[in-house]
Amino acid sequence: MSLNPGRTPSVSGTTRVAQWMGSSNPRERQEATRVLVAASAAMLALLLFAVVAWMVHSGASTGVDHEVESWFSDHQSPVGHKLATVLSFIGEQLVLVLALLLAILFVTRQAWYPLGGVIVATAGAWFLDSVLKVMMHRPRPSMFADATAAMATSGHAQDWSFPSGHATLSAAFYCFLLLLVWKYLTGPGKATLTAALVVLLLAIDTSRLALDRHYFTDVMAGFLMGFFLAMVVWLGTTLLELRAPAPPPDPFDG
Repeated sequence: MSLNPGRTPSVSGTTRVAQWMGSSNPRERQEATRVLVAASAAMLALLLFAVVAWMVHSGASTGVDHEVESWFSDHQSPVGHKLATVLSFIGEQLVLVLALLLAILFVTRQAWYPLGGVIVATAGAWFLDSVLKVMMHRPRPSMFADATAAMATSGHAQDWSFPSGHATLSAAFYCFLLLLVWKYLTGPGKATLTAALVVLLLAIDTSRLALDRHYFTDVMAGFLMGFFLAMVVWLGTTLLELRAPAPPPDPFDG
C-alpha cells in the first residue's frame, strides 16, 4: 500500500515539501522529513567522497591502504577466496539481473518513477565509476601490478582501481532499492531487510579487498559515490512524484 499523503493541485516538489514541513498532517511531515534527511545524507556522502579522493590523490591514504592490503594477504584461504568471488558476483552481475527484473515489474505496474530511478541509479553508477577511474588513473593493488602496467595503455576505464566499480554499483542499486522498500512497504520485515542489505553491502565491499582487486580507499569511495547517487536519484524521483496532483501507483502493491 502506498504511504503517499493526499495531494493539493499540482505544484513543484520543493514547494510541496516546504508546505508539508509546517503541516498538521503527520504523514505529510514524515514525507518532508525524509526528503530533507536524504538531501543531507547525499551532501555528506559527496563531501566524504571528496575527502577520500583528495587522500588518494595526495598520497595520504598509502599507509592505511597498504596496512589493509597486508592484513587480507596474511589471512587468505581457499574458502574465503571462493566466498569473496561469490560476493563479487552478487555485487555486479546479480545487480544487473535484479535491475532488469525490477524494471519489468515496474513496467507491468506502470510505476514510471521507480522504473526511471532503477535505470538511472544502475546506469549512472557505471558511468560515474568509468569517468572517475579515467580521471584518477590509479593502478590496482600489488597482486595485479604487472597486469595493470600492461593495461595502462589499453584505454579501458575498468582497468583502473579508483573507485571500486562493484562498491559503486552495489551501493547505488541496493541503497535505492532499500529507499523504495522504506517508502512503500509496511510491516516488521522492513527492518530485517534493511539489516540484511547493510550486511550484504559490507560483505560485497570486503570481497573486493579479500580478492586484492582494490585498495581500502577504492572501496570506501565506491560506496560513498554509490550511496550519493542512490540518494540523488531517490530525491529526484520523489520530487517529481510530489508534483503530481494524485499519488502514483505503488510499485509493490499487486
